[in-house]
Amino acid sequence: MWSGASRYALSHAAEHAAAAGRLDELLTDPEFLVHADPATLIPLLDEANGPEARRHAAVYRTSAHLHQQQEPDARRSILATDAARHRIPDLTATLRLPRPEPAWWPAWATASQIHRALRTTLDSATWVVAVACTTLEGRPVAVTGGHDGTVQAWDLTLGVPVGGPITGHT
Repeated sequence: MWSGASRYALSHAAEHAAAAGRLDELLTDPEFLVHADPATLIPLLDEANGPEARRHAAVYRTSAHLHQQQEPDARRSILATDAARHRIPDLTATLRLPRPEPAWWPAWATASQIHRALRTTLDSATWVVAVACTTLEGRPVAVTGGHDGTVQAWDLTLGVPVGGPITGHT
C-alpha cells in the first residue's frame, strides 16, 4: 500500500495521524516506516504512546541520520538491522517479508551502542571532542567541537546540521 502512495501522503500522513491522536497506528506499520518521508516523520517520533509504537520509534531513531538520504529499499535494510540491534525479531522478520530473497539480511546484530532512549545520532565528518546542548528559538540544539578545530551547530529534532561548520577555532 505505502509503496504506491502519493508523495503528499508519504510526507503528511504522520502529521495528520498525530493531529488525530492515531500516530501509533502508523508507527507500528513497518511498511509505513520504510516509505514515509523521514523529514516529517522524525520530529513526530516523540509522540509515540504505546509500547510497540515507542519501540518502533526507537528503531527508526537509531539510524535516522541515514534514512533521509536513502531510498525505501535501503531504508528497509537499515530498519531491519536496527530492529535486530534492538532485539525485536518480529519487526526484523516483517521487514523481510516483501522481499524473500534480498541481497542480505541481518541474522543478528550487537546492541551494545544503542538504547531506546536514543534521541538522535549526529553524523559528523570530524571526530567530536566537545558537545554543548541548549534551546535556540524553541528548538533543542547541540554545538559540537571537532578535533580539527571546527564548530558545528545541530538541530536535535531532525538530527541535521544547522548551516556549515565554522572553522578557525583552537
